[in-house]
Amino acid sequence: IQYLLQKPLKAALPPLRIRLGTTRGTNALLTRSGKPTAFVTTRGFGDILKIGYQARPELFDLNIRKPTPLFTTALEIDERVAPTGEILSQLDLEHCRSSILALRNEGIESLAICLLNAYANGSHEDQLAELAAEVGFSEISVSNRVAPLIKLVSRGDTTVVNAYLNSVLKSYLSRIADSESDSHRLQIMTSSGGLVGVDAFEGKDSILSGPAGGVVGFARVAEAVGFGRAIGFDMGGTSTDVARYDGIFEREYETEKAGVRIVTPMLAIETVAAGGGSICRFDGVKLAVGPASAGADPGPACYGKGGPLTITDMNLHLGKIPTEQFPFPLDPEAASRQLNELTKKIERQPSAGMSTEELAEGFLRVANANMAQAIRSISIAKGYDPRDYILVSFGGAAPQHACAVARELGITTIVNHPDGGILSALGVGHADLTRHAARGIYQPLEKCDTNHLTTIFEELETQTHQEIIDEGLDAASIGSTRSLDLRYLGTDASLTISQPDDGNFERAFTDLHRVRYGYVHADRPLEIVAARVESVGRST
Repeated sequence: IQYLLQKPLKAALPPLRIRLGTTRGTNALLTRSGKPTAFVTTRGFGDILKIGYQARPELFDLNIRKPTPLFTTALEIDERVAPTGEILSQLDLEHCRSSILALRNEGIESLAICLLNAYANGSHEDQLAELAAEVGFSEISVSNRVAPLIKLVSRGDTTVVNAYLNSVLKSYLSRIADSESDSHRLQIMTSSGGLVGVDAFEGKDSILSGPAGGVVGFARVAEAVGFGRAIGFDMGGTSTDVARYDGIFEREYETEKAGVRIVTPMLAIETVAAGGGSICRFDGVKLAVGPASAGADPGPACYGKGGPLTITDMNLHLGKIPTEQFPFPLDPEAASRQLNELTKKIERQPSAGMSTEELAEGFLRVANANMAQAIRSISIAKGYDPRDYILVSFGGAAPQHACAVARELGITTIVNHPDGGILSALGVGHADLTRHAARGIYQPLEKCDTNHLTTIFEELETQTHQEIIDEGLDAASIGSTRSLDLRYLGTDASLTISQPDDGNFERAFTDLHRVRYGYVHADRPLEIVAARVESVGRST
């Protein structure tokens, strides 16, 4: 910031509005470099997050490697709350205090408190949080505030993620925000595609903070040129992020990232390990691209630092990179030399040999197929035809591949924005201030009193509106969207249905279920899982 404003490093900065999309939380989650965290739960459930759902993503893998748990230790508490919210067994506060103090003395820095059935009654969690604050814990996450919905495993994982990352993020943000100056207004991008103030930014909301700006950016670009339906194609150095926009942002409310289940609003972004720095190799049978990346140092072979062959080298070899516009000199010979060596290695196989140009084209076809498949997963797999959308390509490498990817998907219109290289930052600049709130219902739709539902929506709106007003926005600029999580009675998965104009949630659910899954259950009753409100303070 001082460089852009041409200020000396030690000079005071003028009044600023800073908007930030950060990958600090994502990186800490991927590398397991958060703060030492304890998982506090009901007696008998200390290993529930390690057991999880006993899912086996690789069914025939005999050497199963489970994700490393985020928490260092688990503390089991003698208490019990019924699913109705009735307290069956009270807390022994003095025993709890000594147990929590022991955690503090062991070097634990963060607490994740998630008790059985706390979604129905969180009073025990709140009491434990008060005790933890009294004995010196400053980072405490409580499940009835972080993820106040049913499902102990995902609720527990979300609470642990929040506690695990909060200290990392607050330490990072405190170095950016001038806490002594009221003239610096720092807002952070969340995974849901909205901005929040520093005090409201939490670990669970940080996972897609970086890519979320790109989604808002490509949506605004599409609207600016007159298209209401767009697919964003963000190709960087290591990976490619794709998302779909239909006039509204598609969100997921329960997902899994880096082996951890997270219950929080997130933009539906699909990521594939294909970027400009993705390493190209021959595994003895086939050509392969990624997931490993050459990174910025040593970078691709053409950077002249002894790096491996990458997608960038393939584009350079085929004349798709104007070298005179590159910010530093490239070494095409280094890339050609490695391509020749790889060609000779392939020629030793029973299959016919190929030229270096054919080999480079082959690697690009593999990368393009991977990226096209990612787009199919957010369109065709959900009942949407990519041919009905435009493709907005952005990031450092996407325009080089946009035509090939669009051709593979049947997309006929591509938009390249002049600021495509910094479109994620542009998106953060266009983002609105948002707040989300949810409350569990768990009642059949036909038996749920409409007035009671309206009251719940109004309470959630009052809460979220006030949080936005506290950020300095005028109440007149705030709007809200109401939605229900609905599912067929007796099933587990739900669909989030925005309130339709005619108020008929059942018909809207049926229509979306038919698009998503290709069928509906006639005359099968629906259950309301949760009521949700998204409040938005419009950005200028």
